[in-house]
Amino acid sequence: MENQRSSSSQVTNKVECQGDHNKIINTGHNGKIVQVDHVYISVPYVIKELLDGMKKPLSPPTTPNKKPIRFRKLPGVINKMTSRERHNKIISMGPKGKTAQSDNVKVPVKYVIKKPYLHTARSNCIKKQIKHRKSLGHTVENKVTSQGNHNTIINTGNNATVVMVSSMTVEKPLSRAERLDTPKQRTCRWILDGLNQLSANAMFDECNEKIGRFFQHTKDPDYQAVLWVATANNCINAGDMERAGEALSNVMSLLDQTENSIEHELARDHFQSLIYLRENKYVEGERLTTRALCKTEHLQAGCMAAWILINHGWFYTKRTIQEQDPHKQPNLVSVATASFRRAIEYSDREFPGQLQDNKSRIRQFALIGQVYLLLRCWRSVDGSCTKPGNKITGKDVAKARKVLASLDPDKGEPLCAICMVLYHLANAHLCYRLNKYQDGLKEAKKARHLAAKGSFKQYHGFADSIVKHFERRVA
Repeated sequence: MENQRSSSSQVTNKVECQGDHNKIINTGHNGKIVQVDHVYISVPYVIKELLDGMKKPLSPPTTPNKKPIRFRKLPGVINKMTSRERHNKIISMGPKGKTAQSDNVKVPVKYVIKKPYLHTARSNCIKKQIKHRKSLGHTVENKVTSQGNHNTIINTGNNATVVMVSSMTVEKPLSRAERLDTPKQRTCRWILDGLNQLSANAMFDECNEKIGRFFQHTKDPDYQAVLWVATANNCINAGDMERAGEALSNVMSLLDQTENSIEHELARDHFQSLIYLRENKYVEGERLTTRALCKTEHLQAGCMAAWILINHGWFYTKRTIQEQDPHKQPNLVSVATASFRRAIEYSDREFPGQLQDNKSRIRQFALIGQVYLLLRCWRSVDGSCTKPGNKITGKDVAKARKVLASLDPDKGEPLCAICMVLYHLANAHLCYRLNKYQDGLKEAKKARHLAAKGSFKQYHGFADSIVKHFERRVA
């Protein structure tokens, strides 16, 4: 460190600290501060002899296998160091002072040192000496303040340089809580997967019969919760929303008695939001899925969370279609697209060998949802739902065609009965966007036939309205 004397200026350098590891530094004119975390400082011992005039000089500490580090006396400078709380340092330095700070220094509560010997062990990354020079005729103050843990705010004066070197600490995100995978819960998922498969393929009577048999042979709350969830799903697919709501109320009454309440509650939220979707209660449905997704943030991913994401994507698809402001639509499209994509990812992380049919249907519903989003079609392709603000590009149409090609049941995996109805309706929407009304009419009639065959009442009405629209176009 080099010292240059001046008789006509006054420079004050200050370092203060408040809170754990927070640093406040004021440097003088042309001052330079180098802060290095994990640099160890040997603070001179403050003993009575120092305060009385330093009867005994201190011996400089040495570093193993290295040359002794010499102290240099700073004439006419008063440096003070105090400490508040654990590891907090307050240092006031006069002109020509030099400071290196470390968070890992334990200092006594209070130091008052006159004409101190200050020893600094430098970090390997700092090689240059720090020069403090006085400026004639005026005083410049540099300030460094800090708020919160490890936050630093620096204001420097004229020609001052501040070099901050510190190791940043990044908090690790909280790990997700593991879902239960006990033999009982594996059985619950096996039962639910099989019953939902029957219902998705329009085998409502057989599904109800099996549910009744299971109820007769078990009083366990977890098994009963799963059976009520399956009952609600079967009623929704058959078009009986009132009975579905009653079944979901029974699920909620059993939650406190179950071992896997979080998963049963997510299943309830999924099917309740599905009821809202079928009843066109989009605001209520979006609120419910948003709350349900908060529950999944710190839970191991799986099919139940994926179903919530599917419905969340459908609600945002509806909002996209209804939104007339072209500046707001991109954000809605982004949320819906991300929901469908994450749903597939979550389903792939389900426990190996469990809910296999659910995993397959989640992928199918997610891809069909993307097609409806790209084509901006919902309840009908008629003018009342295909509004002027919902203009789509040729790129959107090309993407939709590509997704539908990946779902072709003749080339890929078989689709469940509900997905087959939605698949043909999506093809009808694509034909509408391509102005191929004759082909669209054929696809719409296929969807109506499958909906009638499977007794999917709501889908039948949906398909019938599209058939009538194409008939008017063709005529």
